[in-house]
Amino acid sequence: FFLNMFPKKERGELELIFLSGRLSISLRMKLLSIIFLNVCIGNVNGKRNVLVGTPELEALRGTSYPPESIADDELPETMSWRAVPGVGSLLTAAQNQHVPVYCGGCFLFGAYHCLADRVKITRFLMARSGEYDAWKAPDAIPAHQTYLNCGGPQFGGCVTGGSAPGVWEWTRQFGGIPLSGCQPYQAVDGLGCQPKNICRNCMPAAGQAWTERGEHACWAVPGNSSSRHACDGDDHCAAAPYPRISVGEYGALPTAQDVGPEAAAKAIQREIFRAGPVTCNVDATALVDYDGSYVVEDPQGDRNAFDTDHVIEIVGWGTDNQGRPYWELRNSWGEYWADAGFGKIFRGRNDMLVESGCYWVHPSGWGIPETSKWQHHNDPSAYDRAAFLLFSKEDDSNESSASDGDDEKKYNINIFVHRNKQEDAFLTRAGNTAVAAIFLIASATIIILYVVRR
Repeated sequence: FFLNMFPKKERGELELIFLSGRLSISLRMKLLSIIFLNVCIGNVNGKRNVLVGTPELEALRGTSYPPESIADDELPETMSWRAVPGVGSLLTAAQNQHVPVYCGGCFLFGAYHCLADRVKITRFLMARSGEYDAWKAPDAIPAHQTYLNCGGPQFGGCVTGGSAPGVWEWTRQFGGIPLSGCQPYQAVDGLGCQPKNICRNCMPAAGQAWTERGEHACWAVPGNSSSRHACDGDDHCAAAPYPRISVGEYGALPTAQDVGPEAAAKAIQREIFRAGPVTCNVDATALVDYDGSYVVEDPQGDRNAFDTDHVIEIVGWGTDNQGRPYWELRNSWGEYWADAGFGKIFRGRNDMLVESGCYWVHPSGWGIPETSKWQHHNDPSAYDRAAFLLFSKEDDSNESSASDGDDEKKYNINIFVHRNKQEDAFLTRAGNTAVAAIFLIASATIIILYVVRR
């Protein structure tokens, strides 16, 4: 049944693997799951852009879902990285996959929106905690065209579609994605991965008028030389390091099919609250004519997890004035779409299949590698509970005395407060554990001394 879902060529190759009898049933199912995780349709016009066979995903890098360090009752009723109380947006600028020409690159834009936003959030938290950030430039935005030039058919493109985990795996293997100043987005595949298609500069040659444009006036950026003539006539001298973002780990979140839509939604909330936005696969039919003024309701019905045709970024959640829980999504169709490029989907019911396939990524560094301008960020759990400093519930007493009588929970900014209510509870638990450990050690010591003296 599963093999019949693939095109004829891929089905024949898979039959050799899965029906050979040389793999255990559990390993066959694991490999199938890896393949299915790469399915993303890049269009909403009925075109089936299925990416099959990205073996380097390594079972989603072999990583597991991040530790559940946040309890469900600690999650705020409303939060958005688009609107942090007292701060504003901690998201990077919106990117549009549809211009200068249409490109079915939803998976690419969702993946890099998520990666860039997590870098920005981490840099903000570092600054607020007084940590040094080696990269002094403003927001780091990936060069989408470099991926299209170099990702190739193996990881997907405008025509074939792809997956967010596939983009992150390619980025990891490639040593990072150059920043947007390296390569303008052209929305086309197949330009080739020559050095000047990775990171380039363009200037007229000596004696050439600036109006004389063409490939002859562009060259690869060497990265370690200020001379604009360093690469003239030589396509093989693009020397790293150029500015980039690197990928450390990534993984999948529990799905509605595995744990039910409500439990999947809670897992997605915890991850967004823990470290930043995530990407999710959806059936985008209901988004085509969406104006952003309401919560989209599009129940799952008889659709399955493989009926998705688009990738979006989830940046937060809330409840509207009619009591409907929603996800706040960011699309990649321009700021003129919906609410400045954002919208809302009903949460916790697998509407639009939104809880059927969501993924997280950890940026492991940004800046210029092997220089003083490279910022390492190797620990995925470094800021696991940092969101409590940004979105913390006020004391119950303050809520009960609110003059407006609104029973919606209020949130305040506690960037400089290092011991809010949740942290106190955490520290109390840690203290109790330490006391118990000391008691056990002391008891064991007394028993040992008693036995020795006997």
